[in-house]
Amino acid sequence: MTRSTPNVARRQIHRLNVYKLLSNALLRLSKRVSNSEQYVHAIANELVSEAVEHDCDVIAFAVLSDIRERLPHARRRHV
Repeated sequence: MTRSTPNVARRQIHRLNVYKLLSNALLRLSKRVSNSEQYVHAIANELVSEAVEHDCDVIAFAVLSDIRERLPHARRRHV
């Protein structure tokens, strides 16, 4: 056995530990993404149900960033 063998073993152990850490992190992330996708799906279902309930033909979405600058004379609430 040469002196470099312990270094090789340490590197392999280090790589294995890094792999385990990354694997666990990816597993946690995938669970969060899955939960987020379920949440978005539930919201989409609610929007469609609301539209059907009120006999809507269209569901429209808009980018609302800088809306006050784009519509300076609009009231805060149009209801």
